[in-house]
Amino acid sequence: MSTLNIKIVSPLRYPGSKATFLQVVFDFIAAHKLQGKEIVEPYAGSAIVSLSLVANGIIKKATLVERDPLIYSFWKAVFNHTDALISSIENVEVNIDSWHYFREFLKYDQPEEGRIPELALAGLFLNRTNFSGILHSGPVGGRNQSSIYKIDCRFNKKDIISRIQQISTLRESISVVFDDALIFLSKIPAQNNDTHFFYIDPPYFKEGHQLYRYHYKTVDHKRLSDVLRVATYPWLLSYDKHEFIKLLYDGFPQNSQNFRYMSKIPKIEKELVITNLQSGLTEKNTHLKSLSNGANNSIQLIV
Repeated sequence: MSTLNIKIVSPLRYPGSKATFLQVVFDFIAAHKLQGKEIVEPYAGSAIVSLSLVANGIIKKATLVERDPLIYSFWKAVFNHTDALISSIENVEVNIDSWHYFREFLKYDQPEEGRIPELALAGLFLNRTNFSGILHSGPVGGRNQSSIYKIDCRFNKKDIISRIQQISTLRESISVVFDDALIFLSKIPAQNNDTHFFYIDPPYFKEGHQLYRYHYKTVDHKRLSDVLRVATYPWLLSYDKHEFIKLLYDGFPQNSQNFRYMSKIPKIEKELVITNLQSGLTEKNTHLKSLSNGANNSIQLIV
């Protein structure tokens, strides 16, 4: 089995991060001969899939689309304001007072291009100091900081800066766009897009309202399926497993992918993998060989 030789670790802690999903996407691209195309992620989030594929030379270019103004600003700053972002990380005091200050930035619904580095730091700060990386959650250690784990326990400046420096070297191959994914996808012509491959990782159906500021209602999930049903460009979609989602994409190849996370308490996370590509899967593709018949596959990971 082929592997990704260059490891990219996102500076962001992200709910539903797809770092553990990389090999599945890699194998899918190989099976369908999509190497060298440009990848588009309409829900950028941690962006780990696109960044890893570009870093390893599997995909030529990537477009990251993000609706959250703080996360958009972070990625924009990584590639366009690298030094300013790094300097602000070096100088920020990671304490509860700073948390209260940066929490005010959640009021922004649109990015201000003149304040991208500041908005970027706010997004990074809240991501690294909040429970599970959720921007609108509470701080690690609580507001009274009475826990043994304090607000700075996941804010290793040296490590974060190192990750940003590595990723910033990809700037010539990365475009960052502020947009709503549904609006963005609706503007993409259904035809004549054989140079692009779309990896689509929307907000979770079951727990999206808890994890994301810009979560989806049922009607939004339906709108996404309507857009993808008529699209002829190649797309790969990943979702939390739910019968409603399976029904929305009835008729498309689907696979139930199990991920075993080995932390303090081992647990299984189930994802649906769906595509509009009907051929090109082989028995040698261990992760996706059963994509068309709905079989369960399992990957065990240490995190």
